[in-house]
Amino acid sequence: MASRDGRIDAPVRHWGPDTLLHTLGDEDRTVLLALGARRTFEPGAALIGEGSTDADIFVLLDGYCKVLGNTMDGRAVLLSIRGHGDLVGELAALDHKPRSASVVALTTVVARVVTPRAFVGYLRDRPTAATALQTALLNDL
Repeated sequence: MASRDGRIDAPVRHWGPDTLLHTLGDEDRTVLLALGARRTFEPGAALIGEGSTDADIFVLLDGYCKVLGNTMDGRAVLLSIRGHGDLVGELAALDHKPRSASVVALTTVVARVVTPRAFVGYLRDRPTAATALQTALLNDL
């Protein structure tokens, strides 16, 4: 997260071993953390709504979210829990389809909100980060 003088203002932290931010190299991580705008979401706030056509990506810096999907008969089901070091919403930026799930803050969540254009540019310019993201997505299947 860049401050006004260009420094990264993200706290130095240890990212969980199963998170994308842990997997990325230092330079790729630093560049990703400088993208977008920092936002805070209170518990219960929706970061993403299933079916919406927005395509922002959320780099989770702090807190936890639940990822919810709807069954064919309309019941909400818990698909996963995501926390600091994870990304949510990246598929919409890549496949240009409506959101396949909802993401709701369980705790206060701090995230970098990255536009699809900036995210795709990041992946284009940083092939090792693109490979790390591809591996993370395949591991989630």
